[in-house]
Amino acid sequence: MAYVNTLPEPEKKRYREKLEVLFETQDPETLRDPYEIEDIEWVDDLTVWPPVEFGDIYSYLVETPGQFTKERMKAYKSLDAFNYYIR
Repeated sequence: MAYVNTLPEPEKKRYREKLEVLFETQDPETLRDPYEIEDIEWVDDLTVWPPVEFGDIYSYLVETPGQFTKERMKAYKSLDAFNYYIR
């Protein structure tokens, strides 16, 4: 894990905790740093991708903190993107 070795100790600990959640293991041998994954390991076959449901997409786009909150999405006509589209 080359990337994690460049981090200060508190961030290193937090990064490892995130990897443990992601890979559902605390075994350092099976933790994989996403920054070290080679291109040939990625698979474009949709049948092997994890299932994604509407709730997952909604939760990611609306419920997680970010630029577009639930209130701003309801007021979509005030967003710049909508105004650019209309013009």
